[in-house]
Amino acid sequence: MKSKIINMADRIKDAEDRLLESMFSSEPIADDGFSKLIVRRIRRRLWVKRLALPVAAVIGASIAAGPMIDLAQIIAGVANVVPQRIFGTPADWIPQLHIVLLAGMLAVVAFVGAQALED
Repeated sequence: MKSKIINMADRIKDAEDRLLESMFSSEPIADDGFSKLIVRRIRRRLWVKRLALPVAAVIGASIAAGPMIDLAQIIAGVANVVPQRIFGTPADWIPQLHIVLLAGMLAVVAFVGAQALED
């Protein structure tokens, strides 16, 4: 179902509208495949841009894997030297479930409120 505004716009055409319709209704210009070549190049560049970051991330992760393993071994060695009582967490420091839920609800309300203020 078309609205009345669109129907009125279709019925009332001035000289500029008719001129534009005649210009765009003409046959396409023969370009010997130039347009297809340009579209192919644009699509190729889009794929290169889309794949560049993931490929760089994989290469960077593979380069950083060796030093990260060495760092993990050093940390494990230091953890064996340090007394275990330092790693112990007192029970008073662990938040209780109702405090965690309250903080979560507060975060959701703050996020929704910020979104409402933007609108």
